[in-house]
Amino acid sequence: MPLVKNAITVENGKNADTPDEVTEKKVAPPPMVTYIKSIVADRALLSSVEFSETGKETVLPLTKSRRKVRSSKRHRMQGKTLAEIDEEFVTPVNLHSGDFCNLPPEADTFRGTTSIKFTNSWLRPNSTDGMAHSNLVASMTRAYIDKGGAHYLGSRIVSGLATGSIFWRNRLGTDKIITLRVSDGIRGGKFGAPTVIECDRVRRDVIPTFAELEPHVIEGDIHAVADEIAGALSGDRGTLCLDVSFEGYVGRGQAIYPSEVLHNTEEKEKDKDKGREYQTARVRLGGDYVEQVIFTSDKIGNAIRRIDDITWHGNPAAGILPVEPYGVNLNEPEKSARLPKPGYASNFYALFDNIERVAALVDALPEKFTEDYVLCQDPSDNDVHFFFANLLFGGIFSTGKDKNKKSKAKAKK
Repeated sequence: MPLVKNAITVENGKNADTPDEVTEKKVAPPPMVTYIKSIVADRALLSSVEFSETGKETVLPLTKSRRKVRSSKRHRMQGKTLAEIDEEFVTPVNLHSGDFCNLPPEADTFRGTTSIKFTNSWLRPNSTDGMAHSNLVASMTRAYIDKGGAHYLGSRIVSGLATGSIFWRNRLGTDKIITLRVSDGIRGGKFGAPTVIECDRVRRDVIPTFAELEPHVIEGDIHAVADEIAGALSGDRGTLCLDVSFEGYVGRGQAIYPSEVLHNTEEKEKDKDKGREYQTARVRLGGDYVEQVIFTSDKIGNAIRRIDDITWHGNPAAGILPVEPYGVNLNEPEKSARLPKPGYASNFYALFDNIERVAALVDALPEKFTEDYVLCQDPSDNDVHFFFANLLFGGIFSTGKDKNKKSKAKAKK
């Protein structure tokens, strides 16, 4: 029976078999459902790399230093009198402290190393308030996988990383060769040699197809990587753990930008001089320990999720977005592409509530569809991939808290 027919039931809960029954009742979405994320990233340790004339590498952990910085005041002077402006600049020096991270003078390349684990947690929800709806989504997920969905999403993740998203701000300061190296983190893996991709000339405005990416592969086989990821996501093989390293030439002694510690307003008020603070991890170096700067697992995870591009959301101004229910770009909110407003692409909850449309899109997919098929479709037809990508990356999907209900309860008291 087609999935779109299973998405509609009659009042007694049985599957509808006639057109008259089809219109009676739809499967109601649950108020809350949770999915364990199927892709789990570790933090990335950042190191400096020095290459000798013979090609030998000297790799050392990157550390941070804290120092005072003297700068001018640059804030707006709106609404201030001439006397107030003069008083403001009697002491024009703006002293503040902050963390800095630079390559050593003899090193010109930085490297990040992390691991990414792939599981099949998205096949069923971890918890749900609506079993009928969740069972239907589970059957749709399996049908999507059988038609090639796991392989397609896996290849898209590999291509997304090849755009250099994993470098974050450091991507803008790199020059010459930028490489991404992927290898099987489990002994006895099937990859053999690691897969190495030169990312510096890979297009960054959209997720490249494997056909576009292959000229930049200098070692290994990206198709083998995608096959192994698909096997883990579909449950056909066990958990897959990939070792991923990325490196870029930035120049001797140049600045590197790790993850920063987020301070709330109260912390900033208590310590006006707190300034920028980089995240670190305590690692062993020889017989001692050092605080090595890192990219947090959240930052690596966000880079992995950046596969929602114009072929999915259809907005040329939005660029490549992380997979989020509303397509929100936290760094550039104006580039969000899936807000529940007229003119925006379908968001996850609109699809979740209209599950028969998702079922129809799964039914419409050809057997073992390819990237070429996806690229020739209207972006709204690719909502099916966006929907399952949200399940893949996991989360708590709920109706949220009713603030009006709380305020009414307080008023009664």
